[in-house]
Amino acid sequence: MNAESISFEKQLDLFSERGMKVNRENKEKNIGKLKTIGYYRLKEFAKAYSDITQSETGEISIKYNNISFDNIVGRYYQDKNLRMFLLHAIEKIE
Repeated sequence: MNAESISFEKQLDLFSERGMKVNRENKEKNIGKLKTIGYYRLKEFAKAYSDITQSETGEISIKYNNISFDNIVGRYYQDKNLRMFLLHAIEKIE
C-alpha cells in the first residue's frame, strides 16, 4: 500500500471533515501548528476524543466528538511542558 502525501491545508480539512472544530479565521496559524507538530502527533492526542469504527470491508472511519483543533494543540503543549519539567526535576535530583 502506497501512502500519498497531502498538503497541510488538506490535513487540516481532514480533521474538520472528521468532526473536529477548526477555526477557519486562524487558518495560517493552524497550518503553522501542523507544520511544527505534525499531523500524526496531533492525531494521537485527539484519539481519546474519537470514535473509531471499522466497516465490513475493513475500512477504518474516525469521527471526533466535541473537540477543537486549538484544544488538541493545547493538550500537546501541556504534555510537552510536563515532560520537560519532569526531566529538569530528575536532573536536579541526580
